[in-house]
Amino acid sequence: MRTLSRMIGVLMALAWGITFVICAIGIIRTNTLAHTYSVLLPYAGHSFDPTQWKSHWLFFNLCIMVFAVVGCFGAWKLWRLQSKGFLLLSISVLLWFVLVTSIALLHFAPYGYERVGIYGKLELLGIAFVFLLLFFASRRKLSVVAGAQ
Repeated sequence: MRTLSRMIGVLMALAWGITFVICAIGIIRTNTLAHTYSVLLPYAGHSFDPTQWKSHWLFFNLCIMVFAVVGCFGAWKLWRLQSKGFLLLSISVLLWFVLVTSIALLHFAPYGYERVGIYGKLELLGIAFVFLLLFFASRRKLSVVAGAQ
């Protein structure tokens, strides 16, 4: 379980770290993207409000960055062989699920990147469930090992 925890910790640190960097680049380039879209989308026959788009873009990216920080902290906990890492990873994925579900339920998703289909939501729930199961399995294993000493 030690090797598995460390491998998952490294993979999740990479995944959440890359997610954080992509969101940070998106936030830095918000004005450039808004200008580019406001020029290109009218040619495709779509209406585009740069101010509204910026608020959606910043909100979504900032939320995902917070989830990425929680995920990276969970990955660090896994590297240190603490079972709470699985719980933190599960929480970060569940928060992402809550974000995309609430945006869809509140009809607050006028742009395609904000809409996640049912299968994407089920994937998020499945990943969170697996991390939760690993959390309980690792806690049980650690308590058995602690009791044997």
